[in-house]
Amino acid sequence: MSETAQLKEVLRLLPGPAFFTDGQTATWCNDACRQIPLEKGDKILSLLGRSLSLYRQRSEESVAGFPVEAGSEIYSATVRRVGEEDLFLLQQQRPEDTSRLRSVAAAIHPALSTLLSVGSRLFPELEEAEDEATQTKTAALQQACFQLLRTVRSLRFFDRIVTSPQSLALRRTDLTAMLGELAAKTAEMLRDARIDLTADLPAKPVWGCVDSSSVAYAVLQLISNAAAFCGDDRQIELTAAESGRWLRIRVADHGAEMPQDILATAFSSADPGSDTDIRRGAGLGLPIVQAVARRHGGSAVIESGKAGTAVTMTLDLTLAAEVELRAPCNDLSVGYDDALIELSRILPPETYDSRNIDL
Repeated sequence: MSETAQLKEVLRLLPGPAFFTDGQTATWCNDACRQIPLEKGDKILSLLGRSLSLYRQRSEESVAGFPVEAGSEIYSATVRRVGEEDLFLLQQQRPEDTSRLRSVAAAIHPALSTLLSVGSRLFPELEEAEDEATQTKTAALQQACFQLLRTVRSLRFFDRIVTSPQSLALRRTDLTAMLGELAAKTAEMLRDARIDLTADLPAKPVWGCVDSSSVAYAVLQLISNAAAFCGDDRQIELTAAESGRWLRIRVADHGAEMPQDILATAFSSADPGSDTDIRRGAGLGLPIVQAVARRHGGSAVIESGKAGTAVTMTLDLTLAAEVELRAPCNDLSVGYDDALIELSRILPPETYDSRNIDL
């Protein structure tokens, strides 16, 4: 019995759907594929939906993960090359319930508000002492404030975009300019952590109707993740390219290959897996990226292999502008630099010296 035949015997026993494909049709399916439903010979195009183009453009040397919709259910798909075909393993995602996230954010909010208020008055007084040891401790304390801001903001943003997607305000935006400004600012900050961010963006303006603050926030999530896992190489690449109606934004690092159990549920906030790596924080970075991409008509895919890990998100450039009046949001992060907040787990404490930035 060949290795592929042995593998199929094992796959038959899985409770979740598993199938092989030549890129167009399913060439073999286990019994669990009936729940999708999918049978041998069926086209896979409708199953992949928004993720189809990302699936086709992925590297065959890497393992890819992205969500797929089957009826009313959402599955996390993991794809790897086996011989001349692709093997899909599907794991059903639990429905997103953000009520717990909302409760946690509400619980942290009062204490964080007090900390920020007291810090804004205390830190200038400590500066006057001109004591470097005290200033070093103050910088670490200020960085911790930004890290707490980051956590609360991610909890609240994910809750809002899942429960109130209509809160996005789509406006005609030059995405080349927006990404260029973001890359320049972020690259300068990352130098403090000895990380090199390079950007390869379109040479001309790329216009699309997007919620620019949400897209920038999602890209910052990708940069922050890449910086946390870039390894000894300390290199990150941000690329963007227009293709028809789509803009593809990709952030890649050269760190270690992502563990398969983490990759399989990377876009799910409801199933963070058993990983305890503190670099993952609340584990909402990729779910936020996926939610932002989907609210803009696109999707996201993660690829990981020996060369590192890359995440690509797509945005539909043909969406119509839709400007909504938003109710005031009680967001503690207003007034602070977004990049300083999102990179607070990466940058050294010295970056947050109160002589350089204000709390």
